[in-house]
Amino acid sequence: MVLGGTGSGKTSAVIPAFVRAMLRRGYGGLICTVKEDDARNFMALAHHMGRLEDVLHIRPGGPYRFSFLNYSLSREGAGAGIVDNAVSVFMECIEARASRRESDSYWTEGVRRLLRHSMETLRAAALNVTLTALKALIDGMPLWNEAGRKAEFPEDSFLAECLGRADAGRTETLHLHNYWLREMGRKGSERQVAGVVSTFLNMADPFLSGPVAELFASDEPDNYGVNLARKGALIVLDLPVSEWGDTGRTAQILMKKLFIDELLRRQGLPPTEVPCFLLCDEYQMLATPSDAKLMQAGRSSCVAALCSTQNLSGLYAAFDPAKGQHQAHAMLGNFSTLIGCRNSEKTTNEWFADTIARGVVRRHNRSITEGDSWQHGANVGWNTGSSGSAQGTSWNWGRSSGLSRSYSGSHSESGGWSESVEHMVMPSLFTQLASGGPQSNFLVHSILFKAGKRFPPQGRPFMGVAFSQR
Repeated sequence: MVLGGTGSGKTSAVIPAFVRAMLRRGYGGLICTVKEDDARNFMALAHHMGRLEDVLHIRPGGPYRFSFLNYSLSREGAGAGIVDNAVSVFMECIEARASRRESDSYWTEGVRRLLRHSMETLRAAALNVTLTALKALIDGMPLWNEAGRKAEFPEDSFLAECLGRADAGRTETLHLHNYWLREMGRKGSERQVAGVVSTFLNMADPFLSGPVAELFASDEPDNYGVNLARKGALIVLDLPVSEWGDTGRTAQILMKKLFIDELLRRQGLPPTEVPCFLLCDEYQMLATPSDAKLMQAGRSSCVAALCSTQNLSGLYAAFDPAKGQHQAHAMLGNFSTLIGCRNSEKTTNEWFADTIARGVVRRHNRSITEGDSWQHGANVGWNTGSSGSAQGTSWNWGRSSGLSRSYSGSHSESGGWSESVEHMVMPSLFTQLASGGPQSNFLVHSILFKAGKRFPPQGRPFMGVAFSQR
């Protein structure tokens, strides 16, 4: 995790240094984008490192298609084909788009049941599970007919067709008939059913039309998957949030969720696979609580997270308002390497200083006192006199003078030391770090902290590091 304010050099120097190292070693990965030039900058790095041919450039109008629901139900592995797992992928992605009130839980659970029975119906009819098919199936739900005193399917109902195909295939369908006809089509259920269907349509709206539907919910055959990263593919999601807003965010949260689940299913590094990484600059825009699984268990699956964010306050806001700080701190605690660049945000700087921890600081003191004293003195005197008598006159004259000088000097010196427990890196230091450019010879200064590491010469778990912008 790289923490640094706007213009601190984290995107221009720190992130590229790690990306180049991983590309050089053959990593595969998923690259999320927030800013308009993120995809372009990564592809330039991939070209420089000779990895451009491994890039899958996922963008509207491009050639790549991937149905996430069909993938969830048909992927390899022991948990494949379980409808509840596919429902969870969809619901987790949707619920991460915006905070849902506790009062929404009734309708959310209704949507879960609707999706589960819809998917089971399509599978029983031997059809691919896509959002287009789910929508058509729900549009054909039975309605209560008061005259006939029973639930009846509308004309040309796709749901009725699917149930007929399932019955013909001798699949156990009693529970499906009971759900559609006796629960969803019973007398007096109209308002409840309308609420559940409306909630589903609101949730699924980004996947029913537009670029997200084109790229991740198409009825066209899949021609790639997140599992390709395990073979060295570099999947670039060119749907920057700055350009595509909530649509881009929804698509990337979905793919991030699938990527994490896919990579965590492997243990160790199979001989035919490579290490992988998730790259997410401006992470606060795409963070979800479920990402913590990657930081907790990614090491044993040989998958790394490379994320950056401006400050902790922005990260708190990305999570549940009631427990956002705890979720963010739990996640940050699982990053083994933290890098702090220039930052003026008080909360972030104090948190980083506290994370590095306090230590015994010895302070030496010394005092010197010196003094000089000079004294000068001088005196001069004259005396004259005369006397007379009958015999004659006499004169006398005299002079006296004197000079004195004295000097005295003093010198004293004292010293000592004291010990106190203080931050080993003061929070104020992060406000003073160089952020690159000509004034610092294009070097970005940072503090690197790695738990359990002992950096020379003093064996402390942190050190200063300069990253080049060139």
